[in-house]
Amino acid sequence: MCSNSVPILRNRLPVERSSCYANQLDHFIAVIRGEVAPVVTGRDATMTVAATLAIDRAAAAGRPVRIAEMLA
Repeated sequence: MCSNSVPILRNRLPVERSSCYANQLDHFIAVIRGEVAPVVTGRDATMTVAATLAIDRAAAAGRPVRIAEMLA
């Protein structure tokens, strides 16, 4: 055992039991109202959609598809 090692600790963390979709909708509404800042930028969202579409197109076409193709 390394002299710098730290023992593994077991710790229980509280878990919030809620719907992730309801939480997202609540956050979205708060952003629209100007109460909070968005978690991601518009560019981040665009890139996520482009990547998802590239995956779908690649699966359908049976070939690699670059994200840039989706942004053109």
